[in-house]
Amino acid sequence: MTIATNKMRTILPRYPSQDKIILGLASGKDKEIINIPNAVSIAGYASTIAWLMGAHPAFAVAGIVADEIDGPIARKTNQTTDFGSLLDWGIDLTLTGAVALKVGLAPWLLLITPVQIWMRQNEKAPTFGSARAALTVYGLVK
Repeated sequence: MTIATNKMRTILPRYPSQDKIILGLASGKDKEIINIPNAVSIAGYASTIAWLMGAHPAFAVAGIVADEIDGPIARKTNQTTDFGSLLDWGIDLTLTGAVALKVGLAPWLLLITPVQIWMRQNEKAPTFGSARAALTVYGLVK
């Protein structure tokens, strides 16, 4: 069953089980979507949201740390999944926008967001850090 639209395939290419992930019917390698790396991703998301809502800056730092360690944990424990990759990217994309709004750099999203999408489409990843981490650090020291 194919439910993904052509527009979705343009943004999220090269993931054969994408239709199953969108439908929530992941199987095989993606059967276990609740794992340690995904829990770390979600904890980092919640931590950053708490900071965006006014919590202590340590929550922002915890969000950055979680974003940096979730992928290495997944690779070292052999728990990489297409779902986890999509989850991490979705969190990065949404929080980049939210953090840019908080720190007053929303116009930069016109550049940052297409670059993030291009990097995802071309399977490129920064060696360290992310746009979200850079914007968060800027917000903390500003």
